Amino acid sequence: MNQELLKDGTIEELWAALASMGSYKAPGPDGFTPFFFKTNWDTLKFDLPQGSNSLLHGGLLPTNLNATNIVLIPKGKHPTQMSHFRLISLCNVMYHLFSKTIANRLKFFLPLLISESQSAFVAHRLIHDNILLAMIFCMF
Repeated sequence: MNQELLKDGTIEELWAALASMGSYKAPGPDGFTPFFFKTNWDTLKFDLPQGSNSLLHGGLLPTNLNATNIVLIPKGKHPTQMSHFRLISLCNVMYHLFSKTIANRLKFFLPLLISESQSAFVAHRLIHDNILLAMIFCMF
């Protein structure tokens, strides 16, 4: 598993992660959206694996790539309390791209690492399922 998780990133793997991102999401601190990376993929695709591999093999990531803008979006017309806002964080596309690539690799191994009883970590299951199961078992 470790060898598979730490293998060099490929252009195809990075493209799959990029293609799954919404093209017109709000830009991060660098001002770029996924649309820029998609439309300039033929130029960028040769440099991105190097950055991805630097992160995978040494944990090195330029500080500016890890910068994030935090934005409060009002839920209604006249917000007066913090609970009336939705918090979103706008990461740089390259940071999102590298983390999505790693997450895509991890998805394959999660069923081997997490037991069925840890349902909060299983796709399409909620932690509340365990509460319901416990209540059912207590009844009998």
